[in-house]
Amino acid sequence: PTPTPQPVPPAEPEGEPEVEEVIELPEDPSVELPDFPGVHLSKVCVSVWFHEKPRVLLGEPEPQPEGEDEPAEPEVPVEVPGPDKELLFQLIPKRIQDSSMFLQFNIQKRQLMKAEEHLASVPEDAEEPEKESAAAAVEKLKGSLAELEPLLAELKLSFQPEPPVPTFTWMNNLMDLAAAGAQTFIVGGPFWPATNMMSLFGASDHFSECEKMLTVFKTRYLTERARPLSFFFKLVPNIFQEEDETPIDYIPLLDQMLRNTGQDPENEEAEVPPKLDLVQLYWWDCETSDYVRAAKTILASGKVRALGLVNFPLLALKSMYRAGVDVATLEVNYPLGALEKKEHLAVLDFCVLHRIKVLYSNALLGGLINRDQVKRLSPPGDGFRLKYDPTGPIAEGMLKIQEFGGWEKFQKLLATLDTIAIKHETSPDVVALRYYINKGVHPIVGIPWGEECMKKFPDMKLLDEDFFDTSDSRALEKAFNL
Repeated sequence: PTPTPQPVPPAEPEGEPEVEEVIELPEDPSVELPDFPGVHLSKVCVSVWFHEKPRVLLGEPEPQPEGEDEPAEPEVPVEVPGPDKELLFQLIPKRIQDSSMFLQFNIQKRQLMKAEEHLASVPEDAEEPEKESAAAAVEKLKGSLAELEPLLAELKLSFQPEPPVPTFTWMNNLMDLAAAGAQTFIVGGPFWPATNMMSLFGASDHFSECEKMLTVFKTRYLTERARPLSFFFKLVPNIFQEEDETPIDYIPLLDQMLRNTGQDPENEEAEVPPKLDLVQLYWWDCETSDYVRAAKTILASGKVRALGLVNFPLLALKSMYRAGVDVATLEVNYPLGALEKKEHLAVLDFCVLHRIKVLYSNALLGGLINRDQVKRLSPPGDGFRLKYDPTGPIAEGMLKIQEFGGWEKFQKLLATLDTIAIKHETSPDVVALRYYINKGVHPIVGIPWGEECMKKFPDMKLLDEDFFDTSDSRALEKAFNL
């Protein structure tokens, strides 16, 4: 039964994982980019877009506005979304059991049991060296286990004295996604064309709150897990305010990103120099301003491991290449069916030739590529149906559907995806992601926040192999190219 008194230590995980004949920690397939050490790119990238205010998600009060003469009103406790205490005491043991430390502890324990069995099986009349060797192996493993015990105890205590109710739901979502295979998390948020333009142009730190939230997640993740993650950031300079005499200084912008990620940009004595994994540069007008100079400045700063670009056209990519700028990724926000069009295929061919990885933005249209939407007569927002956020991922998805030819045409595509999904006993979103992967791109998928996150998120294990046959590929090419 689930314990109810508060506060109490998290329940001990019951039983041990099946680790038969395992002699070392299992290794995940490497997704590190060979040309950019320390930068990991998983098959599917996760766009992290927090819909709630970060302070609400962290359980913190909103700061009082500066310069007000009137005394501040008494602080009202922040109401935060999160699981109830009973559910927490079911989830916390699972988090502990999924941790790298717990897995390593169990493996060492199994090894010790086998070593003790071997020692007990050594005949009494065996040679002394054989007995000594078996006994030494047991003592060595006991020592290793003794070293792990306090570390595991420390991990368990990190969930006390009070379970972190405010942060737990969204933190658990990100933890589950990382465990499912996602190693690339991309800073997300409202962006052109589905955005508040004053917000986008009026602040140099449009994505700073998301950066800080991801840092909270990364700090917690490193406490529990050993598998490396990479975080991709976005830099959107307001080039329309730039003048020839006073070009944009990118160093302070990068320094602020480093601070948002908990790093000190001025700490030159750090064992590991402060760096961002990858910064994606967005450029509003590639015909009137010097994006090459900006890219070179960012790379020369030594503050990034790699540079990515967002929606750069082919001519601009060629300019970067001729200037010697080493580009790691290109994120594209192409319409549905664009990967079947010659004008876009030219960009993909260039990227393949020059080892640039292509990321496909909002691949599932904010969740609209989903079995729940099959045979829907009208899209979200029509009639009396629930309205969607005009600056949210569904709004971006609806814009892509309109470019594709409207909701009725989209339903034909969705029907094809669903037919293939039923044939292979999977879901339409998995079929769509496999289609994008087969086209040579890394789809970017948003997070369905909440306790049902992993039930709504595509099963990434199904994407390990290409399950399409020839008829599937032909049907999809036709459906995306209607």
